[in-house]
Amino acid sequence: MAPTGKDVTPPLKPGSMAPQPSLLPVPSNAVLPGDKLCAACSPLNFTARRFIVFPTDSDFMQWTQPFTKNVVLQPVPQMRKNTNCPLCRLLLVSLSGGIDEVPDVDRRGRKLQVAISWGTTGRTPNRDQSWASLSEVRVLNPSLVLDGGKFPDLPVKSVLFPQITLLANDLPPDAPPTALPFLPRPARHDAIDFDQVRRWLSICEARHGAVCSSAHTMQLMDWTSPALAVPDFRCVDLEQNCLVRLRDVAETGCGERALRYAALSYVWGQADSDEAFFKTLTANVEERSVPHFFARNENHARIPRTIRDAMAVTRKLGLRYIWVDSLCIVQDGSGERWLEAIRKMDNVYGAAHAVICAADSHGAFAGIAGVETGRGPWGDVRNIEQIGEGFRLAFMYAKQPLSADRAYDTRGWTYQERHFASRTLMLANGTASFQCHSGLSFTESEFEDTSVITKIPESSFAGTDNDIGEIEGLIQNYSGRQFTVESDVFRAFAGIGRQVRRQLQCDVCHGLPTAFFDWFLLWQPLVDAKDGPPLRRRPIAPSWSWAGWRGGVFPRTWDWYTRDMQVVRRGIRKRTWIIWHQRLAHASTECVPLGRGKDGAGEKKSRNFYGGRHQKDQRFPGIDCRVTDPTPRTLTHTESLPQYTQDLISEYPGSGVLQFWTISAVFELRLVGARDDGVYGKPVKPPNRTGIPSTSSSSNSSELADVANNDDEDGGLAGLPSLESLLGGGEDGDLVDFDMDKQPGVKLIIGGKDGQAVGRIYVPQWWEGLVNFDSSGPHEYEFIVLCEARDQRAEDSRRADDDEGWRYRVMLVESKCDGQYFERVAIGSVGRDDLGKAVRPLQWKEFVLG
Repeated sequence: MAPTGKDVTPPLKPGSMAPQPSLLPVPSNAVLPGDKLCAACSPLNFTARRFIVFPTDSDFMQWTQPFTKNVVLQPVPQMRKNTNCPLCRLLLVSLSGGIDEVPDVDRRGRKLQVAISWGTTGRTPNRDQSWASLSEVRVLNPSLVLDGGKFPDLPVKSVLFPQITLLANDLPPDAPPTALPFLPRPARHDAIDFDQVRRWLSICEARHGAVCSSAHTMQLMDWTSPALAVPDFRCVDLEQNCLVRLRDVAETGCGERALRYAALSYVWGQADSDEAFFKTLTANVEERSVPHFFARNENHARIPRTIRDAMAVTRKLGLRYIWVDSLCIVQDGSGERWLEAIRKMDNVYGAAHAVICAADSHGAFAGIAGVETGRGPWGDVRNIEQIGEGFRLAFMYAKQPLSADRAYDTRGWTYQERHFASRTLMLANGTASFQCHSGLSFTESEFEDTSVITKIPESSFAGTDNDIGEIEGLIQNYSGRQFTVESDVFRAFAGIGRQVRRQLQCDVCHGLPTAFFDWFLLWQPLVDAKDGPPLRRRPIAPSWSWAGWRGGVFPRTWDWYTRDMQVVRRGIRKRTWIIWHQRLAHASTECVPLGRGKDGAGEKKSRNFYGGRHQKDQRFPGIDCRVTDPTPRTLTHTESLPQYTQDLISEYPGSGVLQFWTISAVFELRLVGARDDGVYGKPVKPPNRTGIPSTSSSSNSSELADVANNDDEDGGLAGLPSLESLLGGGEDGDLVDFDMDKQPGVKLIIGGKDGQAVGRIYVPQWWEGLVNFDSSGPHEYEFIVLCEARDQRAEDSRRADDDEGWRYRVMLVESKCDGQYFERVAIGSVGRDDLGKAVRPLQWKEFVLG
């Protein structure tokens, strides 16, 4: 039966919080017939009291300490056989995330074992330092390790950091009551508890004030209400069960609170026919604006299941309106007004009172588990196990990591939909969780923090809006997303591009901010073939931009230099010399300064792109580098030149073809080991940036039991993986082949005169030039000398600008269209003193780069 307007849950009074639902009883299946701890788990001697930090304990309300050293329990296959051991079952559930099977071996075929260590958690006095909390509750940290406790080579999506601790129902009567909020509670197994969900939303509204208000986001982004800013902005009215223009509703004088709407973020998926999506079209939009249209049984049945479930969620939240793209945008529209609405999707999601993310629904017809149906596989997950009489442990399962297997987390459009949401209701695997701008997150298995929050936590030590890693992270997280229509690569990034423009006060040219253009050109492929598909060319965007490639990229200025954007601004002024121009069109000879339009011409000849002194005479002595203005080049056979998708982000859009002068250097390339490669061919061990020592282990289970009452156990940080192991350790714990500039792909040595190794580069596995390396050499290739940068962070960050770690970054290019322009192949580095060792004389040359 189709719902009616009466099904909408009445909203709470402004400023009030929904009451805390009663603690659910312990599930009846927490203990199974024949349960008994196995020989490995029994000596742990766990009790309920061991999981609470009491006032008499030395670490009570002290800063939480790093994990204790690992205790290896059993190999995974042996633990899987212990079907009657409740702790073994709980450990395997936690390590798999509750659904997937725990592997027996890592990606190198090495046998995996289950280990556990102790940690503590509790309240966080300073929200700007979320990692620093006080010790109120003890937790077990399960992990998968190799023999000797070494960290295995696991897919990134398999690396979870689960925690197991005492169930809230079993809190000892004499325990500090402040410990209760940090213990997991039972959750309903039949369906999502929307009483809890409404409480989350009410806490955010009542306690977080302007921090989480959509009005705050709109002010930061200089948005107006979508009802005014987005042409023909429609929502589904769940009381009238039809489409309405919110502008018309606003003109009734109902007030801002009455205009609140939810927005659905989901993936369309596949359908037997295009008609199955039940899209709003020019021919039916007026019919759908008639009251009760969606309530008619024949129409309600045609609404795709995921959208129907999202409508039910909106009703349960007490909201009247929901925005869904397929219903609220006229899908066959055209013209500038229609295009303007598409461009403002960031405004639509940022202004929503809450964004509903159907993260685990693989398409519009899959539905949302736990809303109108059971929880699915999660309903059968045993996240609570009875370890002893009246004593249960629980795995806090409701926090959902991103998954490479979930369509939602791979699609391009969903990224900015979540990014701009002030409040996000994540529905995945039959569970619900809630995140908001306050930095807090709520889950069904945890108690809520009801603190009053008046400001957003500082994002990093560098300070909010001063962390270049945040900007690079936006690109890194988006670049690997996929598109049904490839030309959407900029459309789905347009809102984030506008955010970057506002934050950096610069233009964004084909996805790269011009304030740091040289160093953003140095992006690297993010994943190797074993972690995902290798980088492949996306020909509808320039090769120098991340948008010109399918697959994730890794801009890493924050890694090899610093996160502090003010320092980065000073540094790039000293390390660059290129004056960047962009061609306006293939058929035109006109070029304009990048990101500045026609008004940007006339820079001082002694200055670089960022206003610093270029120092070309000192860098390239004996070479005439005076020419920097683009020459009027006429490109022929323009029909054969690449046609890039429109750059919707840039304030000064151009063709995407750069024209600039810099040094051209020709070097040899060869496979590693063909000659004496010096330091560039030797495996090296990375510096221990984190200060984390190698993992250690013990096979004595009773040792872990003692640690709970003696947190001074000499374990230090031993329970955490070392940086070496996180990067993939060899059988002996050392890296097989590591250099600080390691990228996915095939490592080649850059050779100079007499074959001397001067640098290294990683080229894509599919690069056609690799076939040459099966024949006799040498093989010479042209490189564009881009700028100075580093391969690794300085040991002493205060002296990063003074040490010898700076090198020349060079771009390997190949000629296209009869030499009319070049395209990027890969980025490498050579020593600053080695540029003169090129196999041919250096040239100051004009490049056209597409």
